[in-house]
Amino acid sequence: MTHAECWHASRIYSTVLRDQHSTGQMGSSAMNENAFPSPRRFLVRQGSKGWMVYDRERKGPAMLGTNPAVNLTKEKAVQIEWVLVAKEPKHSP
Repeated sequence: MTHAECWHASRIYSTVLRDQHSTGQMGSSAMNENAFPSPRRFLVRQGSKGWMVYDRERKGPAMLGTNPAVNLTKEKAVQIEWVLVAKEPKHSP
């Protein structure tokens, strides 16, 4: 991922967080004690040879096109996670 792509990914992530905050989607579980936040689909975790982005739906490494997100630095894995989260379709409450 180039510097420009990383910058763009961080801007997308910031926009997603700002939108969630302005629509009241952040902290919704605090409003209702019985509500639990749904688990995140993508997780950054340490693999056998570096870091990876794990996809809970696939039950394996997240895919960037046709490439698995494995054997990465932690920083690169976090950046990829942001991109994947930003591209993920939003679910209605």
